[in-house]
Amino acid sequence: MKYDNEKEIRALVGAVVSDLIKAGEPVHFHDITDALFRLSEETRDSKLKALCHEAIGFFTRKMH
Repeated sequence: MKYDNEKEIRALVGAVVSDLIKAGEPVHFHDITDALFRLSEETRDSKLKALCHEAIGFFTRKMH
């Protein structure tokens, strides 16, 4: 993870996890990466898209 984006990525992941928790279901790594992927597909913001992909990469490395 690039240091410049670390705080933004943490905030993004926090927001995604918070939304998943609000749904009332258990939250697993794949739920977070799925939500990040959907967000990256839905946004037109290139910076947000890049942050989503960096965050997905972090979780992917943790899962393997």
